[in-house]
Amino acid sequence: MAVENRGASVIVTVDDSAPIILPASPADSRIRYGAPPYALLLDRNEALLMKSGAAPNTCRR
Repeated sequence: MAVENRGASVIVTVDDSAPIILPASPADSRIRYGAPPYALLLDRNEALLMKSGAAPNTCRR
């Protein structure tokens, strides 16, 4: 998983799948991003990607 942080949004790429663009949620957040069915939490050196109905995907820098 690769996460490109653009401040107000992030671009997430998992394996060879199409990039997922997630806006900050709430809009002023810099650690929470999401748009159904995805949610992403950033915590220092770790990112947690969740998708409804699937197991969470975690990565470290």
